[in-house]
Amino acid sequence: AVTTLTIDALGTKTDFDTTAYPTLVTLNVTGAEGKAPFISTVTNTLEVRGATKLTTVNILGGDIDVVDIDGTAALTSLSTAGEIRSFTLNNSDKLASASIGHAHLEGSDAADFTVTNNAILAGLTTTALDEVGNLTITDNAKLAALDLSSLVTIPFLGTYTMTIEDNALTGGFVAATAGSTTTLFVEAQIKSNDLMTLMPYLTT
Repeated sequence: AVTTLTIDALGTKTDFDTTAYPTLVTLNVTGAEGKAPFISTVTNTLEVRGATKLTTVNILGGDIDVVDIDGTAALTSLSTAGEIRSFTLNNSDKLASASIGHAHLEGSDAADFTVTNNAILAGLTTTALDEVGNLTITDNAKLAALDLSSLVTIPFLGTYTMTIEDNALTGGFVAATAGSTTTLFVEAQIKSNDLMTLMPYLTT
């Protein structure tokens, strides 16, 4: 019958899943502080799913390898801090905004950041996240504002993908102009203030 649960120091190799807490309303989690080499010493996971009454999730700091928030139908408040290597927010139909303040787990693999299928999420800003490898922001029907300007450093090694599609982002398009004897060729251009926040990252 737990409604509020606070974890003060989730062990660096400890996995926690909310499935066993169907009455949970508020979850507060702080990860324990890891030690180098983080890639092998911080392997903990936080699975937030199955808690159909959960409205609030606060990740308050520390080191967490994987955070997976999936199918939290009642979630209305989400904040993150500390360092997280892989973060997923999927199918939270009542979440209109989120405070994404976590950074990459320094010394571990490249960060993954996935935000998908959140029906009313209107805006998304990362304030500290960097060194992202795989980035997926798709199928958020109301997502009209995006600020990823915290992403400035591409991971040194590896092959990664970036997918941003089927959201509500808007922008302009300038058609290509063919060159001639007296005019220069002009490439087609997509103009979007939201996607422009990624330029420092893409031109590193």
